[in-house]
Amino acid sequence: MKPLKLFLAIIFSSLLITCNTSLKPEIYDLIKTLRLTAGQTDTLMISDLWFAPDYDVAFIENPDLNLSYNVSSGEIIVSADSAFQGMTLQKFTYINKEYAFPVKVNNLTAQTFKYKLKNKEESVRVIGSFNSWNRLNSPMTDADGDGVYEKTFMLDNGRYEYKFYIDGNEIIDPANKEKVLNNFGQYNSLLVINNSSVERELIPNGYQRRAKTITFKWLYNSQAKDTIDISDIIALQDNQVIAPENISIKNNLLSLEINSENVSPNCVIRMVVANNNFYTAESRVYLNNGEIADQSENKSWRDAIVYSLIIDRFYDGDKSNTQKVNNPELKDKANYYGGDIRGIIEKLDTGYFDNLNVNVIWVSPVNQNPFEAYREYPEPRELYAGYHGYWPIEPEKVDVRFGDMGLLRDMVDKAHQKGMKVMLDFVSNHVHEQHPYYKEHPDWFGSVNLPDGRKNIRFWDEYRLTTWFEPYLPSFDYLASEEALNTVTDNAVWWLKESNADGFRQDAVKHVPNKFWRTLTKKIKEEIEIPENRKIYQIGETFGSYDLISSYVNNGQLDGQFNFNLYETALSAFSNPDVSFKVLDIEMAKTHDVYGMYHLMGNLMDSHDKARFMAIAEGDTDPDKGENIPWNNPPKVDDPDSYKKAQLYITYMMTIPGVPFVYYGDEFGMTGANDPDNRRPMRFGDQLSENEKQMLKSVQKIIKLRKDNSALRYGDFRSIYADKNVYAYLRADMLQKVLIVLNKSSEETVVDLKLPVEYNFKSMIPLYGVKRYSLISNILNADIPAYGALVMLLK
Repeated sequence: MKPLKLFLAIIFSSLLITCNTSLKPEIYDLIKTLRLTAGQTDTLMISDLWFAPDYDVAFIENPDLNLSYNVSSGEIIVSADSAFQGMTLQKFTYINKEYAFPVKVNNLTAQTFKYKLKNKEESVRVIGSFNSWNRLNSPMTDADGDGVYEKTFMLDNGRYEYKFYIDGNEIIDPANKEKVLNNFGQYNSLLVINNSSVERELIPNGYQRRAKTITFKWLYNSQAKDTIDISDIIALQDNQVIAPENISIKNNLLSLEINSENVSPNCVIRMVVANNNFYTAESRVYLNNGEIADQSENKSWRDAIVYSLIIDRFYDGDKSNTQKVNNPELKDKANYYGGDIRGIIEKLDTGYFDNLNVNVIWVSPVNQNPFEAYREYPEPRELYAGYHGYWPIEPEKVDVRFGDMGLLRDMVDKAHQKGMKVMLDFVSNHVHEQHPYYKEHPDWFGSVNLPDGRKNIRFWDEYRLTTWFEPYLPSFDYLASEEALNTVTDNAVWWLKESNADGFRQDAVKHVPNKFWRTLTKKIKEEIEIPENRKIYQIGETFGSYDLISSYVNNGQLDGQFNFNLYETALSAFSNPDVSFKVLDIEMAKTHDVYGMYHLMGNLMDSHDKARFMAIAEGDTDPDKGENIPWNNPPKVDDPDSYKKAQLYITYMMTIPGVPFVYYGDEFGMTGANDPDNRRPMRFGDQLSENEKQMLKSVQKIIKLRKDNSALRYGDFRSIYADKNVYAYLRADMLQKVLIVLNKSSEETVVDLKLPVEYNFKSMIPLYGVKRYSLISNILNADIPAYGALVMLLK
């Protein structure tokens, strides 16, 4: 393909590439690695790769890629040669400068699902995490007439849950004994694919600063014992290729020198070893104003430790604004409790968040919600109030039961004074039927009726962009109404500006089209991020496949989403003694393959949409516990060891890549079944039991580990060992190397852990949980308590 020279001759009609002449013509994002599958063609928007005032670019020919760019639509169509597997650079020019971004190309594994016909079934389908559980797709066929229906998917390594959908009924795979409990109190079949390859890696090995230069060093380690040369190196400073003369190799020790006076304020150095047969994971170095980012800075969302709370359930600081919904049929746990913004300010003043060592507060939606209760659509049709905030009836009003805009700004200002950030929860998929948007513009919304006469309610996957959550929650149809799209995205920017908040948790992302997120993010960059020089972090909520979730995670849409695929695997591994840590290790590798090791995906143990870990660990959500557990049989903590299990999970969450989210009550082991039991009122001080007080002290220390050790926030990840009960991994950046070993066994475990010889460790400094240990010839011998962990700084 010849080089493409693309000129902006007009102001593009596409909202994605409208020229903004008020902004300096430059690339404002670190362009992420593009992930392709060999032999397949992908279509993407150029604005998803990076933001710039215009896209007058010329792509430079790459022999391993076939790329075309449509200037009028902003679409890039790209494919990798079917014979190519590895990593390459796609280069382009913009404003007379040459830039580049990495492209990695993988191959997939064919996996065939089989179901043997038992009766005269008419419709046989397979649904699962690989196809977002869509019941309208993936029919199975019996091509040879032997009574066995089959369907083949091309899948990556990873963990997949699935079921067969037979004539409208879901069943697990009768030929597969592996199964896991799902969120609805039922079982899914489980499939794990792990086609491992020869391990090659880059190991951060320190740096050396001189008057005007910094030299970074890496060790190249290969199980194949191969050697490399300069032509195998991909090195980028931000989005520009580092010249080969700045790189040297001696005995697989890589050195890279940069001019410390010629770096951007938030410079990122990227290093990869690659050829057309393999590539290492990308290794990064983050710089703040020429200095390596460390624990003394909180300028990046990579430093974020988020505390999530439901305002109504957290703390009542102003009794005068408490208004319960007056309905005798409304049960207390589905009504308002009285928590408000004043209560959050009080806890800021008394140092609760400081003591916990979190530095970001995510609050539930603050919009005005109805003063009446409403029944949910499915049986048993319980009544609920809008205490959670997800039924907005006003676009620009804080719920009077929480406070007002002035109080919200006071809370944000107070957090900023303490070095903390605040995230708002924004609802873009729907409004309540009382909202003026619906009353005045019903044409902005889709129909609740399907063509076949059914109600389009809670079809999460089959009609994900049009389904309504409830009959009284009309869903926007942004693809049919540009006016609705512009109004709601403007409203989101208004909330950021008025409150001075630092980010959004975006609700129900997969039910909102990509066009909405591209429009909103473009406005945020143009109106806030670039003029005010502050990063607005956006994280979304999407349940589905990696492909679906990741389709929203890029520079043009969201910074991250909650990593529910990794969460489901971790939840199973930590709560079920029969599930091996090996499965979690495979899923961790899958996460890093899709998002990279330096992602901003959200890691969590609990959320307001899920049964709490403590309830799951004690088996309180199992189907044999009866129906309507949240209402009829709410769990309580019976086993003191459950607190240890939860602490172990939080230790894991605080020591892996990504952004950790602590749901209120996690810090002391609050239990709870599904909604609304997972939203119990918060408790403090003497309201806690002795076990809860002890766990709170431990969790404060665990969170501080992440706060104090840069490798846990900026470092890469290397799996050292995984078996049924023990998981060991290493986090390393240019400043430090931290070893984490987890033991989920009910008994103390003695480990003899062989550490990589190439690291040449000489000593260890205990950071957490260490009882007895010795390090001799790279063999760590240590005692790990039951449901315990050790964290050590390696020298």
